[in-house]
Amino acid sequence: FRKKYPQTEKVEWDFVDHNIFSYDPNPFGQPEFSFYHQGSLNLEHSSKNTDLVLLAFEKLDEEFPKKTRMIVTGNLTDPSLRSIVNRHPNIKTYDRVLSRQEIANIYSITNCVVAPSSREGLSLSLFEARACGCLLITTDAPPMNEHNTDYLCEVANLKKDKSLVAVAELTVDSIYEQMKKAYEENNYE
Repeated sequence: FRKKYPQTEKVEWDFVDHNIFSYDPNPFGQPEFSFYHQGSLNLEHSSKNTDLVLLAFEKLDEEFPKKTRMIVTGNLTDPSLRSIVNRHPNIKTYDRVLSRQEIANIYSITNCVVAPSSREGLSLSLFEARACGCLLITTDAPPMNEHNTDYLCEVANLKKDKSLVAVAELTVDSIYEQMKKAYEENNYE
């Protein structure tokens, strides 16, 4: 691209509506360290890896019982996802479309957003989460790894297809390791 268009320059701007998405810490704190995962609302396709996130949280909950909680939004009608959710009372789900204000409210009570997508476009939710003071766990592949975070999930494999962005394949363990690291480095009991 740069060879054909040498005069191009990178243009950046702030995508976040700071009237809604801003750092507003809960002065009382939460009794548990809180993770938030925005799953997909699309029944046909998802690159959000919600199944892997839930399995990673299950491992974390076994290691640190009752010390963490998870909020998950998006379509959770898949029986295997519901099975995991039903086993853990510290997983709260919202199986509907949320308003931007509701999402900002969730960010305000969340310590860490878990967004290990296989591929993303803009990743607006990561910009919004950061504006609200959340730690970010995401995939160590572009464009997700362009966010300033210490919590990048190792990619097991990158698959090329006909799109511009390769598909990053992740594992439960790569997500679990970052969730554990975020919890241990930021849990101030």
